[in-house]
Amino acid sequence: MALFQAFGRTVDERFLLHRYKSTSHAGVLAALVMGGWFFYDQIVNGVIRTDFVIVLSVMAFAKLTFMAWYHMRD
Repeated sequence: MALFQAFGRTVDERFLLHRYKSTSHAGVLAALVMGGWFFYDQIVNGVIRTDFVIVLSVMAFAKLTFMAWYHMRD
């Protein structure tokens, strides 16, 4: 019981807000790194890898969908 009370004092709305923001920034950074890797592979090796295109498309679609969802719900 004491563990849950101590946990409740350390986890508040600021902690959750920082967690949401850091997760969002991490997703954007991962997309940028993958996009850079895609263009590097295309320029240096002359290869267009479809797996990079698919993953980048899914990441962009998910980000835009959630942005629209949260905008409509606010």
